Amino acid sequence: MKHLLSVRFIGCLLTSAGALQVVPACSAASFGVKPAGARDTKVVRPTGAETIVSPVSAAHGTTLEELGTQWWKWALTLPVDLSNPYFTFDCNSQGKTQSGAVWFLFGMGGPTAPPSAVTLYCAIPAGQTLFFPVINAECSDVEGPPYHGGTADERRACAKEWNDDVRDMTATIDGVAVPNLTSYRAATPDFEIKLPEDNIFGLSKGSRVNSSGDGFYLRLDPLPPGQHEIHFTATAFLGGAPAFSTDTTWILWVAKK
Repeated sequence: MKHLLSVRFIGCLLTSAGALQVVPACSAASFGVKPAGARDTKVVRPTGAETIVSPVSAAHGTTLEELGTQWWKWALTLPVDLSNPYFTFDCNSQGKTQSGAVWFLFGMGGPTAPPSAVTLYCAIPAGQTLFFPVINAECSDVEGPPYHGGTADERRACAKEWNDDVRDMTATIDGVAVPNLTSYRAATPDFEIKLPEDNIFGLSKGSRVNSSGDGFYLRLDPLPPGQHEIHFTATAFLGGAPAFSTDTTWILWVAKK
């Protein structure tokens, strides 16, 4: 019986033969550990307007759509082992799977409203741009309903429907609210991934999956060294009923250069 850890919605749902289940570990809790040597320090508070990078930025040269595609390719091809943050709930292990100037974060939740609050921890290298979904979804040609799309158009429509009725969406960076979150919505083009061994879909190594994503994403300029807090919430509705909720807090320690 196929089961996969759902990264369609930044959360910890399991899909087994098309049935949605909540992972027991996704109840209100704190996951991960404080990085070795990290100390609680006075938060360096950047202003939200200066911290949030616009959806299209000439300075960075990458759109939210492009970063959203990269995020999904990263999330969907992580092997099911200790380097997969969806199983360890610890961003520290992500250093094994990330490279370049952009550091991917994620969120957790389930099909309940209001959501259970979760706190996650991460040590971030200096100078990293952060990118994460407040809430998002994907649909592919290998998953069952309600995440199946046999064609590119069907996959795009499927992912879009999951994000057309999102409510109670909030995000704060070190206590500063991010305004106009709906302006950060981005849909990916249809993309193909080649699966590694021991993948979250339970398919054989080398299998190819076609997928499309949609969601609300934030990209942050590198934060100053020290401790920071990112908090976001959202609830997605399908057919007028809550289908997925997240209430995620990240406690970050940014290293000195």
